[in-house]
Amino acid sequence: MSFEKHEKIFQTADHLAELLRTSPEYTHYIQARERLLQDPVNRKIFMELRQKQYDLEDSLSEGEEFNQKQRFVNDLMMSVALNPVVNDYLNAEYNFGRIIEHISEIFEPIIPYDDFEDDSVGELFSLLETADKKAPGETSYLN
Repeated sequence: MSFEKHEKIFQTADHLAELLRTSPEYTHYIQARERLLQDPVNRKIFMELRQKQYDLEDSLSEGEEFNQKQRFVNDLMMSVALNPVVNDYLNAEYNFGRIIEHISEIFEPIIPYDDFEDDSVGELFSLLETADKKAPGETSYLN
């Protein structure tokens, strides 16, 4: 790839990254993150909350009831209310994350993500396995 050909794209990306780095939301996010990392008690509380969040996501994907979600929300709200360091970090993470989410939405229409949905990927692997059985010993890009 010729970088000179795409120099304007790279310069614009660098400029966007610099604007993000100098935004108040990013600055607040980094400062809140550092405060949380330097506070072992609140860091532990945060990590426990994050683990509960992951556990909740797993349980909901396995079809468990939503009452577990309500328990998680209650735990989260109580912990956040009692821990200003965790609260500040979560708010800063959310606010900066919203900016990144909006930027992603701008690029979403031009990036063909759904070319290989889960079913299509399964079909593709099935076709590759069939091809391997038909022509053993031949190489492909995958082996």
